[in-house]
Amino acid sequence: KLRGRPIVTYAPDNIDKNEISKFYKKSNNNNRGPTRNNKNPPKGNPKPENVDINIRSAFNYRGQDARRNLYMLKSREIIYFTAGLVIIQDPYNPGKQRIFNQHTDDIKALAVHSNGYTIASGQICGLKADDSKRPAHILIWDSNSFEIYRKLGVNQIFKGPISLFFSYPDVASDKFNVDYLACVDEHNDHCLRIWNWTDKSTEEPRIEKNTTKDTVVGLEFYPNTESKRYLVVFGKQLTFYCIEVNGGKDANKKAIDVVSKKRNAVFEKTQKPKIIVSACISPSGQLMTGGSDGLIISWGDKAHLLAESGKSPTPVFMYSAHKGAVFTLSMVSGEYAGFEECFFSGGKDGFISVWNLEDVKTNQAPIASVGIPGSARCVAA
Repeated sequence: KLRGRPIVTYAPDNIDKNEISKFYKKSNNNNRGPTRNNKNPPKGNPKPENVDINIRSAFNYRGQDARRNLYMLKSREIIYFTAGLVIIQDPYNPGKQRIFNQHTDDIKALAVHSNGYTIASGQICGLKADDSKRPAHILIWDSNSFEIYRKLGVNQIFKGPISLFFSYPDVASDKFNVDYLACVDEHNDHCLRIWNWTDKSTEEPRIEKNTTKDTVVGLEFYPNTESKRYLVVFGKQLTFYCIEVNGGKDANKKAIDVVSKKRNAVFEKTQKPKIIVSACISPSGQLMTGGSDGLIISWGDKAHLLAESGKSPTPVFMYSAHKGAVFTLSMVSGEYAGFEECFFSGGKDGFISVWNLEDVKTNQAPIASVGIPGSARCVAA
């Protein structure tokens, strides 16, 4: 077992069973290492001294049960995670890596701030060597210096985070000094927590609210909002949240943030996907979602305002983009082929496509498309 969880390993097929038996001996008290009931190693097997291990490189990628785990930093480095490590890879030099190793258990979620260098990474809960609980939490840190700014969510996050997302800087940031980090955890009710991570006076979230018992895949903030924050949580459902900064008061008449509106989207006369697997929002506010059925749905640029008014947003248009699930959607930074707003899509069919938001409704054909071996799990640009 590793950290209280069973780990199954398999021997290569080309190794004879007789050879394998040479490496395994019957367990007995003479050759058995330290166990939970035997804290002291047997004679001849001294305790290891404290060693400062410096990890130079790591070659792996967690893609089976994690999404949105690949980003491009402002330095043009690629960042992703595996096990308890966050790896920052130089794309122009495959042998050059920088590794952030301050987590104590498996990382499950990652987010990059719009400034391009502030990182949030969240780990799951686990067990220490003495069987005591190691709580899930989030570290916010600098990708240049590896300085840790905050440690949030201790004894708050259940099991581990599913998804993390930073809010975008806007007019409200200057007025209220608010910079949000949102998290959805693995609780049965998938609790949504939002911290103002720049406020070091408290570690309590500004918002703490249950979302749904259905499957949740991720969440995303709307950019370029002024006095309010708009957020979407997607998975089995697509839910819009309107958050008012200092919109309420607590028992001590202190100003607090509140969720003023919560509204689910409605699929009228359209094919509803089993799961909304991916989503992205353009700088102009147009929301695009990718489903498990290969469809990309546009919700227009007023869906969040429609939800705030108390009405349920409905799809504007949809089109078939991939054969199989649309695993990833992400905006293209800057112009592409002369078009101002473009986005990437990656599917289970192994194709990565680039779409122009301006004419995708009428054209429904990608600007460019390329096939890769296997599925396109995540795209960073």
